[in-house]
Amino acid sequence: LHGLAFNFGNNAPVSTLDLTREILRACGREELEPEILGTATHEIQNQSLDATLAREKLGWQAQFDLHSGLQETVAWYRGLLA
Repeated sequence: LHGLAFNFGNNAPVSTLDLTREILRACGREELEPEILGTATHEIQNQSLDATLAREKLGWQAQFDLHSGLQETVAWYRGLLA
């Protein structure tokens, strides 16, 4: 396994905008709307994580979907920063 690079994710592609909205929802700030400037150049249009290698070589599997994982993460940060 030495030298291999692993991606860890739930193999469910999500757009940056949808991810931002999920984070806002998890934070209880659904009223905020992201401002999209569209000024970035040379960006990869579509990219996502593929955790196949981690599953095959390490027996790893995601324990949370995106929504649940964000809920847990926000709760952890709130506890840490309280």
